[in-house]
Amino acid sequence: MKSIPKMVVATTTAVALMVVITIVLAQKRAKAAQSQDAPSVQVNSPPAPEVGAAPNATYGEAMETPNQRRRRLAAEAATGVPSPEQYPFTEAIQALKAAPSASGQPVAGPVPPQPSVKKSKTPKETRPKNSVSPSPTGKDAVEVSDRWQSTRDTPAEGKDGRVIYSEGAGMPTVVCAPLRLCVVELQPGERLTGDPQIGDSVRWNIEPASYGLGELTTPMILIKPKAVGLDTNLVITTDRRIYYLRLMSSSQDYVARVSFEYPDDSRARWSAARQKQAQADREAQFDKGIKTLADSVEGLNVDYRIKGDASIRPIRVLDDGVHTYIQMNPEVLHREAPVLAILGPSGKAEMVNYRVQGSVYVVDRLFDRGRLILGSGRKALKADIMRGSFKERRLFARDPFRDLAKNDQTGEDQPK
Repeated sequence: MKSIPKMVVATTTAVALMVVITIVLAQKRAKAAQSQDAPSVQVNSPPAPEVGAAPNATYGEAMETPNQRRRRLAAEAATGVPSPEQYPFTEAIQALKAAPSASGQPVAGPVPPQPSVKKSKTPKETRPKNSVSPSPTGKDAVEVSDRWQSTRDTPAEGKDGRVIYSEGAGMPTVVCAPLRLCVVELQPGERLTGDPQIGDSVRWNIEPASYGLGELTTPMILIKPKAVGLDTNLVITTDRRIYYLRLMSSSQDYVARVSFEYPDDSRARWSAARQKQAQADREAQFDKGIKTLADSVEGLNVDYRIKGDASIRPIRVLDDGVHTYIQMNPEVLHREAPVLAILGPSGKAEMVNYRVQGSVYVVDRLFDRGRLILGSGRKALKADIMRGSFKERRLFARDPFRDLAKNDQTGEDQPK
C-alpha cells in the first residue's frame, strides 16, 4: 500500500482542527445557555436529572436534558450556528485515515449537509401599498390628456427675443435655470382674475409684473427655479382665457421671454371685417338702386301725405307699382325703430311684412293707409302715411293697436 501524500495529510489535519474548534465553541455556547436556564446547584453534589431525561444517563449526559437540548438547537437555528451533531466528523476522519483506492486517489468521505437558512417574511402591514387602478373611463381620460400634453406646439421666433407659442395648440414648455428669470407675457389688456397656481410652490418662485398703461397694460409672470432637474406645471387664469404651462429647470439653458399668439382672436377679427364689408356692399347696392329709381321719375309714385310726430316721421314715401319705399331719418339706425301697420281696402287691419335696408323700409306691396308706431298706449309716438287718392279719415284710436285688434275680429272699419 502506498503512503498517503503529505499534502493530503496536512489538509486533513487542518480541516479536522477547524471542526474541533467549531465543536468546542458550540459546546461553550450551549453551556452558557444552560447556565442561564438551570438553577444554581452545589459543586460537590450532582444535579437531579430534569424531568424527561433518560433514566440510565450518566452524570455528563444528565447535564443536558431533552428540553435543554431542544432549546439549544432552537437557539442555534435562530443565530445560524450549526450543531455539531449535523456533521459526521468521526466517520470523515476515519475515512481519511483509511487506505487509498487502487488508483492511488484517497476515498472521499461523506459530505456534511448544509444547514438550511429560513427566509424571513415581511409583515403584511409593512409592505408598500400599490396605487389604485383607474377605471376604464379614467384610463381613457388619462390617454386623452396625455395626447394633448404630448402634442408638439412648435414655438416661433418673435421680436425682442420672444418665443411665441400658439395658444390652445398644446401645452407650452418653459425651460428655466437657477439665478435666471423667465418672463411669460400675456395679451395686452388682459387682466389676471386670481393668483397663478403652481404644482411645486416650494422650489419655484412666481411673481406678477406688468408694463404699459391703461387698456394697453400687458401682464407678466416672472418665474425662477431654486434647483436643477425640476418638472412641474403652472395654471394662469385671466378674464379672457386660462393658460396651462409646463415648467422645467436646467443647469444652464433657459428661455428668457415667452408670449402667445391667439388664433381665435384672429378668426374673430376676420369675421367682423367680412361682416362689415358685406354690410357696406348691401348699403352701396341699395343706394345705387334708390338713385336708379329717382332717375326714372316717370315710373314712380310719390303722391303720399305724411303727418305725425316728427321724431319718427319718414323723409319721403314712394312706390314703383310693386314695392313701397319708406325712407326714414338716418338717426333711426342709432335708436329704436318704429313698427309699420297698414289697413287694407276692406278696412281690415293687417300687420305687413317688410324688411329694412339701411334707413329705408321696403314693403313688398302697395297700401293706401299706414301708420308708424313707436311705443304703446297714450304715450305712443305715431306718424300716418296716406296715399294721395285716399280720403283722410280718423281710423286709429288713442291706443294704436286696439282698433287693429277689433278690426281683425270684425273685418270692418271702425272710425272714432
